[in-house]
Amino acid sequence: MVGKNFSTSSLTGHVYLLTTAENISIDEVKRRQEDFSLLHDEIPTLGMDSRFHWIRYQVRNASPDTKNLIADIRYNELNDVCFYVLDSIDQVTYSREHFNRKTHISKKPVHSRFFSFPLRLKPGETVSVYWRLYRRESFIVVPAGLFDQEYFFTFNATYDFFLYLSLGVFTFTFLLSLLLYIFTKYRLLLLYSGYTLFYGLSIASMEGILTQYFHLNFSLLEDNTKNVFFCCLNFFVILFAVHFLEIRSFLGRKIYRLCIAQATLVLLFGVYLLLTPFTGTTSLILSAVAMFDMLLVLSLVITALLYKKRIAILYLIAMSPLFVSASWMILTIIFGVTRTAFFYQSFPFLPFFEMIVLGIGLGYKLIIDRNHYLIGLNTLQKQFTSSIVNTQDAERQRIAADLHDDLGGTLATIRRRLWDLRFKINNENLAKELDELDPLILKSSDDLRRISHNLMPPEFERIGFANSLKQFVTEIPSQPTKFQFVVSGDVQKMPLEVELNAYRIVSEMVQNIFKHANAARASVQLLYQSDFLRVVIEDDGNGDKVEKSSVLASGMGLKNSILRADYIGASLLRESGEAGTFVILDIPYRYISNDADEPNQDTAGR
Repeated sequence: MVGKNFSTSSLTGHVYLLTTAENISIDEVKRRQEDFSLLHDEIPTLGMDSRFHWIRYQVRNASPDTKNLIADIRYNELNDVCFYVLDSIDQVTYSREHFNRKTHISKKPVHSRFFSFPLRLKPGETVSVYWRLYRRESFIVVPAGLFDQEYFFTFNATYDFFLYLSLGVFTFTFLLSLLLYIFTKYRLLLLYSGYTLFYGLSIASMEGILTQYFHLNFSLLEDNTKNVFFCCLNFFVILFAVHFLEIRSFLGRKIYRLCIAQATLVLLFGVYLLLTPFTGTTSLILSAVAMFDMLLVLSLVITALLYKKRIAILYLIAMSPLFVSASWMILTIIFGVTRTAFFYQSFPFLPFFEMIVLGIGLGYKLIIDRNHYLIGLNTLQKQFTSSIVNTQDAERQRIAADLHDDLGGTLATIRRRLWDLRFKINNENLAKELDELDPLILKSSDDLRRISHNLMPPEFERIGFANSLKQFVTEIPSQPTKFQFVVSGDVQKMPLEVELNAYRIVSEMVQNIFKHANAARASVQLLYQSDFLRVVIEDDGNGDKVEKSSVLASGMGLKNSILRADYIGASLLRESGEAGTFVILDIPYRYISNDADEPNQDTAGR
């Protein structure tokens, strides 16, 4: 009964069904009224066969106005649809015959992707509406409805708006993911792009968009179009879940390979559907395979949760609504479970929620993987730096030992032989010249000892950084630069590796001042703070005036100092001006060894 304020009805409890093995006329149907049976479901399922199904319901206009209505079945997979309107004396007043899924929207009496027909009722008029539905070798559902004409177009516009919005998001996500994959070669992006592409194509095929709006009638696929898209979708769903959850890291290669094999079998089944005609059997098999795949993905998610993979929580949230809806739809096909309008109409929009949540998860995972990659890169850099520093120190130690033991001994021998020679000759002039050589040999020995000590300070490990540096600075000649050494605060003991590298940095800076700055005064200050040591080195030399001329001389030393500072986690600041050069070295007491930086790299997505 249609009242004055009528907008829509699902016709639940008002629809009757007659199923025949052969195609009969509307006149024959009128004579078989007693064979009709009442359908109680909101969205009846008529089984899976190639029979002809007649449905009937009556509509009475109880309002004082003429009603323009739309009789609608929101299902576009039918091979043949006929529509009849009979008046109160069972005379056909309106009929339209032989519409199917390929009938273009422009050739339909009501411009809709589904099967919709106009129904005009005068005040008090009662009519009987008959539909004849036929689908070759597949199940039929009957989401029948009756709409006020104005409400029908408003409802369709709203429904289509959100549908196209979802498809637009799918398209944008597909293109963005594919573009990012081209630049990054990150495998998950490629799988996600395939995921979104075939989700969008599956929904567009289910909703009749490909056929009605884009004239895409694949003669090779026919009714298999949607099923082939589903197979491709399941292929990407399994692969995405496997790599997104990193199942190889906690389930091993065997389970990983079984999942890959299942995804491959699904894809091969899609190829089979591509090459064979559509049958009800293949539709049932596909439904069973789809159910198995969903259970497989769900089991992987639950297993990942048991292994405390936090990313699995996001995946579970993403797939839960669609899993419930898809499971319900598959069960209606296989076991005839009752359908409801809410699940039926919401199904095309649930993937939108899933794609958004998984997109967030993928972005989060990309950030995590990037951080792991940077940590790994930083570790490799530190290992490389450690290798350089350790090699330099080993070489310094070797050179220091060679200078002290070999060259030092040679100079001592030369000095002793000169003294022996001095007392053997009677020539005073020659003796005087030999006497002049002795201070030079003594100076060379002192310089050699100082250079050797600078390369590898004696007893460094025992006396520590501060005392070794004090010893080094005080032994520097007061000409041309007079150095001052200052220690402030409580001396803190640091790891030997840190102290030795800090000593190398400071000694390099002091050597630069001594050789290049032409400074009259310079100072080295050790300022022990609560959580770090600040070393301040300053001079009143030429500064910027010698900056360009000393680049070759000091450039490598400065780079080496920066390398060592980074290695021990210190910061090095150097400022040079006309008033001189100012260097600050801040060394934190908390030192983290390179061995502690080993990353737990995640390379599953690559």
